[in-house]
Amino acid sequence: ITVLANYKLWESSKENKNERSMSHQEFWLGAGLKLPTGNYSVDINDPETELGDVNSQMGTGSIDFISSVAYNVKFGRLGINTLANYKINTKNNSDFKFGNRFTVNSFAFYQTHFKKNMLVPNLGVLYEHAAINHLNKATVEQTGGYVALAAAGVEVGRGKLTIGMNLQL
Repeated sequence: ITVLANYKLWESSKENKNERSMSHQEFWLGAGLKLPTGNYSVDINDPETELGDVNSQMGTGSIDFISSVAYNVKFGRLGINTLANYKINTKNNSDFKFGNRFTVNSFAFYQTHFKKNMLVPNLGVLYEHAAINHLNKATVEQTGGYVALAAAGVEVGRGKLTIGMNLQL
């Protein structure tokens, strides 16, 4: 279970009557916890245990701390959403500690309407860096690293319901 609270620190809207458009900006800060509700059952002292056994568990067995910051800007129908998260992982009962993670993504979108529906295609980039894992304070080989991805997606909305999907490469 992850509990995350976000607080809107700043918001600004400006209307351009000559062009019949509006700009809107928001800045959010967030903090939260990830609780150890999944099952973590790996015998790290077993010589047959592999890194895949650790990474394929239903949970990490640790309490982790999350911080986030988000900035959203919209000019008429065009906008950009940017979100950054940092997760501080703690060690679990097996003295295994997953590396801390930094994630950032930014998406540009264009909002259109047809009949009573909303269509929002988007393009974006994502980046994640994971620090090296540790077992008994020793470095776990072949862990940590980074990934950069491009994404394209679409959201479809009607009333209070929105459904979206994206493809990441």
